[in-house]
Amino acid sequence: MSKNKRLAIIPARIGSKRIKKKNIVNFLGKPLIWYAIDQVKKSKIYDKIHISTDSQEIKRLSERSGVKVEFLREKRLADDKTTIDQVVKYVLKKFKNLGQNYNEISLIYATNPFIKKNFLTNGYKEYMKNKKKFSILSVNEIDYCIERSLKIENKLLKFQYPQYANKRSNLFKKKYIDAGMFVIYQKDYFNKNSKKKFLPYILKSFDSVDINTHDDLAKAKKLFKR
Repeated sequence: MSKNKRLAIIPARIGSKRIKKKNIVNFLGKPLIWYAIDQVKKSKIYDKIHISTDSQEIKRLSERSGVKVEFLREKRLADDKTTIDQVVKYVLKKFKNLGQNYNEISLIYATNPFIKKNFLTNGYKEYMKNKKKFSILSVNEIDYCIERSLKIENKLLKFQYPQYANKRSNLFKKKYIDAGMFVIYQKDYFNKNSKKKFLPYILKSFDSVDINTHDDLAKAKKLFKR
């Protein structure tokens, strides 16, 4: 059995809907996924980097960046209903069948080109400091007040939460959203009875753009050039 411990998984299916082939879309001259691969390699944390893809095209591009893709993801696990946990469990099972066991697992998204090696290394320091008992999730602070959000009904604006209409936004607690950059899983995360607990790795708003739409892509390109 392999003694490798640390595995970074970069999920990258071919069938994205809002941006065609989103994970490998051209981003300032390079396939988007190369930004994540480059920074994960530079972090020097992981014994192995695996690109979880159902696509020969993504496999070829990933291998051009120096990452061997040992197996493709099954098509049944590359649809809109498949969860990330299902993907990770599948990857771990496949590697186990190949004689490779990993007990420190990270998920790094291909769609956030702002990822930096120091985000990963600092996140991993937090993970180790807490004795691997908590997962580390990259998050952004939400820069608007959810409680004072509006909705449209019959063409008219209305408060989503009328009870907060007259309350100052600075009186509400800060809230956060998944930055779509990385997760470092607690050691027992994939055990059946695991109590899943997450600590935040807080990113500044200009340090992260999770690309899902063409507007996101345009915004990311402008910020990245600064």
